[in-house]
Amino acid sequence: MEDIQLKSALGIKTLLGIKGLGPTTMNKILEKFETLGDVVNASEENLKGVANAPVRRILMEDRSAISQAVDAAEGELFDAREMGAVVFSIFDEGYPKRLAATPDAPLVIYTSGDMNLLDRSVACIGTRSPTDFGAAVARRVTATLGEAGWTIVSGLARGVDSIAHNVALDLKVPTAAIVGSGIDVYSSDAAFDLVERIVNSGGVVISEQPLGKEHDPASLIRRNRIQTGVSAATFFMQGDMDGGSMHAVRYALLQGRPIYVPGIPEAYKAEALNHAAINMARMPAKDFGRLIAAKDSIMEAIENLQREHVGIEITGRDYYPQMLADLDQLLVDEQMDATPSGPSM
Repeated sequence: MEDIQLKSALGIKTLLGIKGLGPTTMNKILEKFETLGDVVNASEENLKGVANAPVRRILMEDRSAISQAVDAAEGELFDAREMGAVVFSIFDEGYPKRLAATPDAPLVIYTSGDMNLLDRSVACIGTRSPTDFGAAVARRVTATLGEAGWTIVSGLARGVDSIAHNVALDLKVPTAAIVGSGIDVYSSDAAFDLVERIVNSGGVVISEQPLGKEHDPASLIRRNRIQTGVSAATFFMQGDMDGGSMHAVRYALLQGRPIYVPGIPEAYKAEALNHAAINMARMPAKDFGRLIAAKDSIMEAIENLQREHVGIEITGRDYYPQMLADLDQLLVDEQMDATPSGPSM
């Protein structure tokens, strides 16, 4: 059998297929070894501190288990190619650079469509049950972003997500769906039809879940970090303080990505679904962090914010030119950060 580079989709999927080998062990193996052959031929001394005793025994002695893991990984990657999908490892050139730079980025993603669209992308998120005001905000802001050449990223759910995707499709601008299931599994005919429209219109669908995997509450939460992670900024249209979209807010804060929220007119301030946007735009950042019971890592990110509030308030249509200029500046700043500095003189 030809040796397998570990820093590849096949290498990572093979390691994930070995019983008992979890993320911590995976990262240690990737740091220390180049190929699968290097691992299975390593001495126990070299594997100590990398894997626990049961996993060491499998790696050193159970060639059948290793072979089965390789076969399963090759089979899944073959199935992905047969359906026209591409599987990227975090080490591959085609893996989204913005996502790769985030904490806890997925080691492998399954994709269908043009990944280059994510170079200029923003996440549009919110509740599954928007009010008339929330739906109007989602349509107006998404249209403004799409017409300015931004790829619209969302999560394929009902409500704000579907509005964002459909506005982009109607405008014939790219949209990206980040899903919590395998990219071949959808919870409804409506979701499947929307995915077909997205891909056929030149958009992209992305998941970290393997083919055939149904979504579950945990995978839906974790897909939020990919939505915000591939995006230069996140637009929170409307949602509950304890709703699912708040997970995306937490991830955006942890990733250091700006969060935009609509300004809420007086007539709509009493609506419960608008309180989160009001709090993000008006409440001191640390107070908001305590309100959402932010973990220490998120509180640290909040303390490092260069602004008083968690959310940047979209105060009206007159603010759109400034908002779009600020977004373009984010791309310039990213490019400058990515450009190697010359030799010191």
